[in-house]
Amino acid sequence: MKNKIMCITATEFKSNLGKYLELGETREILIMKNGRVKTRLVPASIDVDRVLDEIAGCAKGDGSSLEEAKSDYFNKKYGYPL
Repeated sequence: MKNKIMCITATEFKSNLGKYLELGETREILIMKNGRVKTRLVPASIDVDRVLDEIAGCAKGDGSSLEEAKSDYFNKKYGYPL
């Protein structure tokens, strides 16, 4: 997998959607609008790995179940439990 992050404009992304969807399978792409990052396109496999790592990091080591750790994670990250 390529580790480089690609940075493109929203106009470029819209004009070449298919190309960037394909590139997005193997690398992160930052999509800029008006000089600011608006969206981050990441490979699905990487995102799942990151979420699992973060969930594992939420395990308290106090006998909490994985379901409790996932619920705590989503509550902290998105403001609501699973």
